[in-house]
Amino acid sequence: MIVRWPKQIRMGRRVIGDGRPCFVIAEGGVNHNGRLDLALRLVDAAADAGADAIKFQVFNPDLLVTAGAKRAPYQRRAGRTSQIEMLRTLVLSPAAIARVARRAYSCGLEFLVTPFDEPSLRSVVDIGVRAIKLGSGEVTNIPLLRAASRTGLPILLSTGMSTYAEVDRAVGTCSAAGCRALALFHCVSAYPSPLDEMNVRVVSGMRERYRVPVALSDHSAGFAASAAAVALGACSIEKHLTTNKRLIGPDHAASLDAGEFQQLVTTVRDIEASLGDGAKRCMPAERQNLRHVRRSCVAATTIPSGARIRLHHLVMKRPATGIPSNDVDRVIGRRARRDIQPDEVLTWDLLKR
Repeated sequence: MIVRWPKQIRMGRRVIGDGRPCFVIAEGGVNHNGRLDLALRLVDAAADAGADAIKFQVFNPDLLVTAGAKRAPYQRRAGRTSQIEMLRTLVLSPAAIARVARRAYSCGLEFLVTPFDEPSLRSVVDIGVRAIKLGSGEVTNIPLLRAASRTGLPILLSTGMSTYAEVDRAVGTCSAAGCRALALFHCVSAYPSPLDEMNVRVVSGMRERYRVPVALSDHSAGFAASAAAVALGACSIEKHLTTNKRLIGPDHAASLDAGEFQQLVTTVRDIEASLGDGAKRCMPAERQNLRHVRRSCVAATTIPSGARIRLHHLVMKRPATGIPSNDVDRVIGRRARRDIQPDEVLTWDLLKR
């Protein structure tokens, strides 16, 4: 069965997708370092920076990694000896997450959570999230994809480290399990991602291939990749936010601070404003200059009364107050009603057939 995915996804009062403003997500992730006060500060920073949403991660370390799992290179910044030790310092309780959600909604932000296991998925559904964000590691996690799809909520799926064949299967799994609203996030799962490996054109490719809203989860330094994605039609941009890049933890160093995140939002909005609607026309700001920089048909020499006008009689000059230069072919062959002086701007009343 071919699913006709909606081009827009509604989350409460927010709508993301074609024809809507880019939805900017501040990825708080685990940058709260397991502290409720820091999580609340991240919410406030996201709101102050102009983000549309704040997102955190919820997981049970014992359901996420084995006791002997080693850390990825970027996770070594956390200063722990194993993944599970690190992750146990980065957990917020369900009660804390619920409080953070209330703070986000009171600030006018959408609240998103990335669950990493089925109990965590159920807990975020219970607090009333309006979409499920799944990380790149879940593209091949068929059971979690199915469980998320069965919630009936829209799924926002990151696709780092994956091939089109893997994304095809993930999309098919979500569809078969009952998902009816899906957005895909192009992502490069390196922290930070090398700019020359961001491959932002995948945004266009995924939009064409899957016919769903496509976004960018951007782990590169700076704003260049995000800017390119917005120009290519990304419906959303996700970037990590921290209150201090020097804090101990796996993601702080690759995150934006509050001031940088505000610059990102400004950049996104400026790009959106510059993209326009694609209809080529003379814009209001140009109209005042049109007559001054376009050209008219002007006499290059004296044209005697009754003379039939030839091209050598004319030169195209500013201003555009007479016969427009693009009407020159209509001027050729007509006769002058009177003597026309050199450098005189031609008007139709000076000519006859």
